[in-house]
Amino acid sequence: MKKFFLLIVCILCCPGMADDTLAAEDDITINMMYTAQSGYRVRDMTMLQEVFHAISGIRVNIDYVPYEQQYEKIQELALTYDVLSLDQIWLADMVEQGILAPVDSYISRKMRDDLLPTILNAFRYQQQIWAVPFLLNYQLLFYNSAMLEKAGFTQPTTLEDMLDQMITLKEKGIVKYPWTDAWRQGENLLCEYVWLTGAFGGNLFDKDGKPIFDEGPGIKALEFMVTLIKEQLTHPNILTNDDIAAKNDFLSGEAAFTTNWAFLEGVLRFTQRTSTPTAVGAAPAATASTTVGTAPATATSTTVSATTGGAAGGIIPFRGAVGLIPVAKTITNKSASVSGFQGLAITAKSEYQEAAWKWIAFLTSPLVQRAFLSEIPIWTSVQTAEDTLLFDPLMPVKRTQLENVYHRPKLVNYTEISRILQQAIFTALQGQALPADALKAAKTDIETLMSTTSH
Repeated sequence: MKKFFLLIVCILCCPGMADDTLAAEDDITINMMYTAQSGYRVRDMTMLQEVFHAISGIRVNIDYVPYEQQYEKIQELALTYDVLSLDQIWLADMVEQGILAPVDSYISRKMRDDLLPTILNAFRYQQQIWAVPFLLNYQLLFYNSAMLEKAGFTQPTTLEDMLDQMITLKEKGIVKYPWTDAWRQGENLLCEYVWLTGAFGGNLFDKDGKPIFDEGPGIKALEFMVTLIKEQLTHPNILTNDDIAAKNDFLSGEAAFTTNWAFLEGVLRFTQRTSTPTAVGAAPAATASTTVGTAPATATSTTVSATTGGAAGGIIPFRGAVGLIPVAKTITNKSASVSGFQGLAITAKSEYQEAAWKWIAFLTSPLVQRAFLSEIPIWTSVQTAEDTLLFDPLMPVKRTQLENVYHRPKLVNYTEISRILQQAIFTALQGQALPADALKAAKTDIETLMSTTSH
């Protein structure tokens, strides 16, 4: 309720928020498909619907659909919706099927100048923009700073440094398995491979959509993953872990490092506020600070009990910290990550495209995003605002990570192509094929699929 009144006051007080852009319409109702349990909560969306109706006269019906069902439902029922929330990996398929309307004409120069290119380009296909960025999901590095401090380390800045640290942490008995991640066969595995390929300076496909993952960076990325397994640096469950299981490994003190989606930073922040230290002799749960690159940031931290094994013995307090994902020492970029953005799109057959745009413009507006800073804002002006930095001191780190995200390829038949590559990566991780051989076979299969579907 507090946010409801805050938005109303801001809208009434801010010039331009109630101008022609949101001029009241006759009795119009638009329909939206929204990803269930994603981003804003239902009660927040309900409040936003009420505010939008109050200032525009447009009613919005929202159909909350589980992510797993969304792609098929869009294909079957796109004609019944005016606005869609969609995963960036569906973009090419939906454009080719004629489901989406381009939104370039709605996006002003001022809006473009306030968006990082990596954010807007996630929804660019065939020289047009087909959706407005809405939810920015991407991966960060999470590490147990208490474990690193015990070994005399600070946050690693290169993959080579991180590998050396993991070997030392294991040898000293500080943690038996320093690395955990989501390497179960599935889309999560491909996401990990995308950022690692980026960390070695490459992409999976070139600008023309041709596979290049079987070249240097792609091979090095998979070889790095295999090395971690062979050196017994990975958690025993890594090949069955999804993102939630990897999170649990890390939070329980069973690993020193992981990469995961931005939600884990929120979990750490919540844990910091609610946890009571229980480790004997552990330091109090005061915030620990860290500097990532040149951006000042306070690491999200907390202290809970976690028992180490090996010769070191004792109890090491858990202090979860957040930083930039490291890259290979030969790479000039500061970091590498993988995106999992959601955008808001207008359907091509909608009778109310202007009303649909007004709803999208409102929902993604800087005003609304400043009221919901628990989600990463898309606008540079909001990311760098003083109140944002007070709410989230890690924002400079998050912004740098956003500048260095790699997108999964925009391809027709993405799902089938992804599945082929997932299988190849997983086969190599299981030790059933050499990385170069597995990737070469995947490239052949993908090229065959592409040639078949292009006719």
